Amino acid sequence: MVAESFARIFFRNAVAIGLAVLPCPSVFKSFEEGDFLELDLEEARVRNLNRNITLQGNPLPQEMIEVLNKGGIPSLLKEMFGGGLEKAWEPAPIFLSQFNQAIHLSLLP
Repeated sequence: MVAESFARIFFRNAVAIGLAVLPCPSVFKSFEEGDFLELDLEEARVRNLNRNITLQGNPLPQEMIEVLNKGGIPSLLKEMFGGGLEKAWEPAPIFLSQFNQAIHLSLLP
């Protein structure tokens, strides 16, 4: 998810559950409905493939990138503690490699 900014609590919760988010100034005015984007989350780069515009987002701290690579905090804790945690909540892992490809952009009203 790429946006001009995020509320702090949404941003932290998104990373905690493994949802990749990237604040990127000027992203709204650089895209139109139907544009395709390429996202390099580790480098914090957003590229509009239709208009050949590259934007620099606000880089995520390395710790957050590590949490996202593991699929969120629950997955990270399971790995750290050998899977001994209860399976009360099983999030679907989201890996950064899924975001290093072109995706279709649909702007919200």
